[in-house]
Amino acid sequence: MLQERNQKLLSRAAQLEKQIKVLIDDSVALLKARMCELGINASSPGDLLAKAKEIVLRHKELQAKASKLQAQVSSMEQEQAALVSARQQEVTEKYRKAGLDQGETQALTQDYILREISATLSHRKKLNNKVKKVVY
Repeated sequence: MLQERNQKLLSRAAQLEKQIKVLIDDSVALLKARMCELGINASSPGDLLAKAKEIVLRHKELQAKASKLQAQVSSMEQEQAALVSARQQEVTEKYRKAGLDQGETQALTQDYILREISATLSHRKKLNNKVKKVVY
């Protein structure tokens, strides 16, 4: 009875070891497939670690670049808001001096600034087309 139990335990242990080996083999195959998809050629754990470090370093560089660009965008958005506000005040003052009331001034100011923006974008598009013609 004890010998039979030991035999079952040994059989079960062997079965579990086979399952572990199959899982490890499958995992290694999946890892190699993903590495191949990513263009990573690593023949040893050291190579894999070196590639992983390169990826982490590149990720950090990209995060730093993204943060820097986000800061630039925020700065430009603030500058744009300040320029729009200043331009609105200029145009509003111009219309007030012309004798228009508050409601008319506000509506005309917005319309005028939208037309300025539209004209600027149109001019930019024309310039871009000219540059493309010259380059190509």
